[in-house]
Amino acid sequence: MKNLRTDGQTAAKSEANLRLLAPSTVVTRKGSHVADLIWDFTGDGSGLFIFDWAFEVRVRDIVIGNLGDRRYSSLVYPFQEAIAVRWLYKERGRKNWAPSRAADACRCAREFCLWAAARGISAASEVDEPSFEAWVKEAANLKDGAGLRSVRDARRLVDTTLLLWRLRNRISSTLGFQPQAEFGKDWITEGPETESFELIPKAVLDHVIGSALKFVEVYAHDIRAARLYVDKLVSEWEAKYDAVAPVWSKGSEEYAEFDRWIGARFGSRNLTARKRCRSQHHGIKLAYSRKTLTLASLGWIA
Repeated sequence: MKNLRTDGQTAAKSEANLRLLAPSTVVTRKGSHVADLIWDFTGDGSGLFIFDWAFEVRVRDIVIGNLGDRRYSSLVYPFQEAIAVRWLYKERGRKNWAPSRAADACRCAREFCLWAAARGISAASEVDEPSFEAWVKEAANLKDGAGLRSVRDARRLVDTTLLLWRLRNRISSTLGFQPQAEFGKDWITEGPETESFELIPKAVLDHVIGSALKFVEVYAHDIRAARLYVDKLVSEWEAKYDAVAPVWSKGSEEYAEFDRWIGARFGSRNLTARKRCRSQHHGIKLAYSRKTLTLASLGWIA
């Protein structure tokens, strides 16, 4: 990463000058700053996305706040600092993170912050040993009792939280206790390994990747709401044409027509198509600069 700037000046790389990063330090090539609630990774690597820190905090499906609220800044901001430092500057004896690793660390940090905030924790320093041990158990399991997470994902969730301790001298706040071990692998020692699958045919993979990237770019801030919207469009198509939605296959004209019909309403990278979509669907607000969709007026908020 080049041309990092702190308060208008190039960020020096000596440890003495990196004790604390200024909130205005640029962290992505698209110009996102450490303290921004939106980190745009799309310029840092192929397939990366726009990351939103400001997710709703829920307790039993009841919204009690948002991570973007000021009261949670002491919980979220230390993670922003730690990820920026670990990504952009070398940790002793370790290489810089790749952009994809930094983006995934953001996901892991947000998962922890949502979990902690739902339990009344509003600052990193309030995370004590019992609450951290409870998080380790939470990280080892999938949501809704669906089984165990893979060892790799569980370790990353825990390791990202421990990043606050490992980089405690270079961020504004850290955990409220001294962990017995500093890495996720020391806390998550067993669990299912990631399953292996047969290779996906290239034709199918190209289509899936292309559709997924479009989906993420347009609806990055609220994937679950977007999924509901797509399901609604498919149901509309089936009712309109009195047919079951076709399954994709290479060169299928039937699927191509179906895909065009859905795409015209789902949203597009093309600005003209997005404007047309906005005019046809009252209440849907498209944020063109971030390629996102707000479905609040339709009642589809995840």
